Amino acid sequence: MLCKFPKTLFSIVMVTLLMVSLFGYESFAQRGENYRDVQDNTPPPSVPEWAKVQKKYSPNIERAIKDVFGTRENFNEVGVFRFKQDHFVFGFDRTNANIEKFKNIVRSEIPSNLLTIEQVQYTGQELKDKKKEVSEYLHQIGVFETDASLSVITDYDNETFELKITNISDQHKQLLKAKYGDFLTINVDPSHKIEPLIERTRSYNNLGAGIALRLPEFDNYTTNENDKVYCSTAAIASKDNRWFIVTAGHCIEYSDPSAYQYDHVVGVDHHDRGAPYDFGLIKITDASNLSYGRYATNDLYEFAEDDDYYDAELNGNGWFATGEAVCKSGVRTGTTCGTVEDVWTNYTMDGEEYWGAYITSNTVFAGGGDSGGAVYSANDYTVDGLISAGIQSGGNYAYVARMNEVVNYYSEPDKPFIIKGDNPRVKVAD
Repeated sequence: MLCKFPKTLFSIVMVTLLMVSLFGYESFAQRGENYRDVQDNTPPPSVPEWAKVQKKYSPNIERAIKDVFGTRENFNEVGVFRFKQDHFVFGFDRTNANIEKFKNIVRSEIPSNLLTIEQVQYTGQELKDKKKEVSEYLHQIGVFETDASLSVITDYDNETFELKITNISDQHKQLLKAKYGDFLTINVDPSHKIEPLIERTRSYNNLGAGIALRLPEFDNYTTNENDKVYCSTAAIASKDNRWFIVTAGHCIEYSDPSAYQYDHVVGVDHHDRGAPYDFGLIKITDASNLSYGRYATNDLYEFAEDDDYYDAELNGNGWFATGEAVCKSGVRTGTTCGTVEDVWTNYTMDGEEYWGAYITSNTVFAGGGDSGGAVYSANDYTVDGLISAGIQSGGNYAYVARMNEVVNYYSEPDKPFIIKGDNPRVKVAD
């Protein structure tokens, strides 16, 4: 598993040096040292002012999409939507009665100085399909078989793609230029590495988002408590009267089936989805002599470092939107905020191709120990995804598995997979 990288390392510097010699993006797993060390002495981040405008009008957009198109998927078949800070941008490649009805609704709900409706060449679904086509061609010509870390990012303003890659041969450049021309820009950036991030460090009765999962597989490699290996929790979910912790797939260990929430057993490793999606489940079965047992909650550990307990709640699961203000809660770098640059992109990790969202920030967004941590909307506190990969020592971007894919994958027609998004708490282990 990708989170094995840190097992013999004893400092963030050594982790970084080792990762430079490895290929592909790597998951975020990290030791049990102070989870704020990447941003030492910095205050908790605040949500930008423009995010408040997103929060004010986003429910109107969601309601209009549901009323006219039924689902986000149906909307993406005919159009595309993104935020540009406090601006709402809708694009359509055609016109029909439903689209005109939708335009009239958003014009009545959103001030004209905050709204743009434009003609586009590609719908959201068409951009998704074209990105798959680019991915297939990258496989075909052998780019994925090199030692490069890569990701294809959508430029929504210009309706083009950018290939971010750490290194590429002249031959591959020529092949891509001949096939895609100006539609695909190649950005060679040796620093654009993505590494496994594997750490809030205490055992909780109330299970929620943003707290520590310990990976005991690595305990044999160190006697120093500060060198224990941790991941983070994204959410608590239920299916068919069973309860689960949602985290990154690379945080699931099969060599030791017991799963630990910090230093107490919480259950068993249940499932690792594996490529192309980095998510997995821990089945909650055990309180491991933890007084008062374990409870499933929608609690979120946000800015509570001073009192070491939850201070917010998640409102179920949601969808990413390009340009949306989002925040992340993880064990290593705490709570940080950024912007969704691309809602659906590919990235290489340990030689395999994964798909998810791409998020950037003006400061450190994620680091080692944040793997599996909740990525949630700053507008409505829905959990939209979980941390998959980025820079081990702390970087201003991350790749994120999307929560709608988690829900869709584990749901059955008569047995939905439900992210807990309400009160009261439910006792799940004695």
